[in-house]
Amino acid sequence: MENVKNIKVAVVGAGLTGLTTAFYLKKAGIPFVVFEKADRPGGVIQTHYKNGFTFEGGPNSGMLTRPEVAELLEELKDDCTLEVADETAKARWIWKKDRWVPLPSGLISGIGTPLFSFSDKLRLLAEPFRKKGKNPNETLAQLVLRRMGKSFLDYAIDPFILGIYSGDPDKLVTKYAFPKLYRLEQDYGSFISGAMKKAKEPKTERDKKATKEIFSIKGGLSKMIGALVKNIGEENVRLNCKALNFSQKENKFSSGLSNDQFSHVISTTGAYTLEELFPFLKKEKLKSITQMEYSKVIQVSVGFNKWKGIPLNAFGGLVPFIEQRNILGTLFLSSFFK
Repeated sequence: MENVKNIKVAVVGAGLTGLTTAFYLKKAGIPFVVFEKADRPGGVIQTHYKNGFTFEGGPNSGMLTRPEVAELLEELKDDCTLEVADETAKARWIWKKDRWVPLPSGLISGIGTPLFSFSDKLRLLAEPFRKKGKNPNETLAQLVLRRMGKSFLDYAIDPFILGIYSGDPDKLVTKYAFPKLYRLEQDYGSFISGAMKKAKEPKTERDKKATKEIFSIKGGLSKMIGALVKNIGEENVRLNCKALNFSQKENKFSSGLSNDQFSHVISTTGAYTLEELFPFLKKEKLKSITQMEYSKVIQVSVGFNKWKGIPLNAFGGLVPFIEQRNILGTLFLSSFFK
């Protein structure tokens, strides 16, 4: 790494990614400034409190899929409290025809579920023996159709992708969107046998931190944002940076909103902002990034003082595209978070 004395970093965006970047820059003793367009930090994360209810205006929860996530939360434990979802969160529902159907969690439930066709259930038995793909740009839909069948695509993979990305399996390239899934096939030749072999591989104490549990923060995810800002220092976060852009002269970057000279600029904002942020970069060089598509999603939060409907014993329900409903799904957060 360069001599820290010669490094000063501009971080664009005070969302979770930008603030986490700043948190580790501060730990490393590297000076930085965070620039944020809005009048508050947090980006899409914003917790609301109304009439005794706590609800989120953006992401509702996270998952401990990597040790880095657990380690960040450990470092922030004095300023925000981790809340892990109970066992209810392990259940998932899928909408089919006119009702919720539990997503199978094992062999027995997988055999009996109405979600998948009989022919695809039989086809799944042969999945460990199919040849692995050779196309590195194969889409997720192509991969699932090749290895599992259409009903698995329609009623397992598609709703899962809608729930995470509001995306289309026909457009997402597995190697980049789901690298772990891609590596299962490439390294082990099969999803099923690969997952079984991976589960038996010894894990380090650090790896064990990735428990895959669903989590939130007591009091809402904005508490985590507050903890990050506290640790990096409010004086290092500049809000209301409405017309931010950078110019480059030799190996230094500067902005009209600051007298600082930066050795590095890290952007954590949407790809659609890059041309405005970095006018000195040729549009052709940015095209592969700026042409990315973003889905527009409306989130509605509903609270009940007394629930009289069906027992909500699940993380939530997802609605596959094939069902032709104008809703991606629903989450039952009060079922597994206090």
